[in-house]
Amino acid sequence: MGRIYNPTTITTEETSEQNAAINREFQEIKNVMDEREIYITDRIYYAEPNKPSLFQLVFADGVKWNPGDGVGYYAMTPILDANGAVTSAVWKKMNIT
Repeated sequence: MGRIYNPTTITTEETSEQNAAINREFQEIKNVMDEREIYITDRIYYAEPNKPSLFQLVFADGVKWNPGDGVGYYAMTPILDANGAVTSAVWKKMNIT
């Protein structure tokens, strides 16, 4: 199972406003991380992840969940338009040997 990020309260000799700003930023990082699934996990997926993210790497069982080419590692890969903007994303099998 992946680690969970828990922000540490920072106190320095700087002003209390600076300390508060740093701590708010750490809390925002934690909030964003908590909303997303971990990019690389140590488990086998039997169904597509609930909230897939670009570049997420998963190991599909290939039977109950087959993203396209059987058992193995798959990455959520962006599809780009002519200007380089992401238009959609698909699971692509990674050839890891």
